[in-house]
Amino acid sequence: MSVQAEVSASWRAYRHLIGASVRAQMQFRTSLFMQMVASCALTATNFIEVLVIFDHLPMLGNWSAVEVAFLYGASGIGFGLCDMAIGSIERTGELVRTGKFDSIMLRPVGTLVSIAGSDMALRRVGGIAQAALVFVVASARVGIEFNVRNVVLIVVMIFGGTAIFAAVFLATAAIQFWMVGANEIGNALTYGGNYLTSFPLPVFSGWLRRLLAYVVPLAFCAYLPALAILNKPDELGIPAFLRYASPAVAAIVFLAAYGFWRLGVRHYRSTGS
Repeated sequence: MSVQAEVSASWRAYRHLIGASVRAQMQFRTSLFMQMVASCALTATNFIEVLVIFDHLPMLGNWSAVEVAFLYGASGIGFGLCDMAIGSIERTGELVRTGKFDSIMLRPVGTLVSIAGSDMALRRVGGIAQAALVFVVASARVGIEFNVRNVVLIVVMIFGGTAIFAAVFLATAAIQFWMVGANEIGNALTYGGNYLTSFPLPVFSGWLRRLLAYVVPLAFCAYLPALAILNKPDELGIPAFLRYASPAVAAIVFLAAYGFWRLGVRHYRSTGS
């Protein structure tokens, strides 16, 4: 099977799986609505933390409150879309530990598609809506000129961020083929990464800046594209062309994470039970 045919088949299988997941969740609409409200409230607490910081500081570095809100919204939308679409791969460690990954490998679709498509987390819509509201209000107040260039950059920022977060989810899930029960490591890089990307990179210490810019490239989710959109100077001396590199970085890190996942699947030896 060619690569194109394999991708097409995987996409069709994923659509069928998430369709079944959505239909199942829609059977309990009141419960789903309450979960969405809870997700919205939970993510709103993170934004309240941002507001508390600016209640004591007029500026965070050379970033105003509304500019940080712009970062927060962009990061929150990208992370929420990723978490909704493939967040269920966090179950990988449990599947490996219990031996249930054996049944995943026997299915006629790829292991990643099978796990990622098992739960389309519609409850995350609440968090996405909250981040989107902050993003829209901040975009209007920060004075962005909505020309073709900036609209394209905004779309690239959000979906590039989604792909980069997906790569981090995938890589940290793959680690659990070797380190069963390493969920906290994954959470530190995924949910913790979402929190860190809500703030401008210069506010962090030197080693954390380098980690977010060059090792786990979460700076490409919001901070670097935002510099281009807002026409802000960079305090760290990061090459200017990297402001536009989110699509390339997203493609590279996702392919690398997928390769790491496939290596983990080949390494899997079951529990023997």
